[in-house]
Amino acid sequence: MKKIFFLFIMVLLTGCKNNISASSVVTNYLNSYKALDKTIDKEIDEALDNIDDYNIKQKNTYKSILKRQYKSLEYDILKEEYDENKVLITVNINVYDLNKAEEEAIDYLSENLNLFYDPNNNFDNEKYLSYKLDLMKKTNNRIDYEIIFYLEKIKGKWVLEQPTESDLEKISGTYINE
Repeated sequence: MKKIFFLFIMVLLTGCKNNISASSVVTNYLNSYKALDKTIDKEIDEALDNIDDYNIKQKNTYKSILKRQYKSLEYDILKEEYDENKVLITVNINVYDLNKAEEEAIDYLSENLNLFYDPNNNFDNEKYLSYKLDLMKKTNNRIDYEIIFYLEKIKGKWVLEQPTESDLEKISGTYINE
């Protein structure tokens, strides 16, 4: 009797795992950012490896900025639109507005260009980048973005398509509204 009960529970649990809803897949995806899981941490490191302008200290600062960003990510699923084995899930996210901090740094640079030159009259890009990162680190301004996630049911499971580059920028708070 115990074996039958145990098998029933295992079948029930296995069945539930395979029937994860499309919105749960999106929730799990966004929660992986909030939890800074290994995949997200690896993506941050890979992105930082591709930034040539930052020195080691600046890369570490930017990593801490992104970690703060992702941990504080807030989101609400607004709607789900099903069409047979495909679904569009619209999500409102709220993140720190790192793009606004970058724009403020550019404005400050243009108004105070002389502050970013060294004694030899060479532009000190390192000083400017440190200033920009400091603004990004201190920002408390937040912004809302809408993201539409695309999923397809493959072999009975909802599979999330890779979000677009602009959607990833929204999650990072670096999206430029044009």
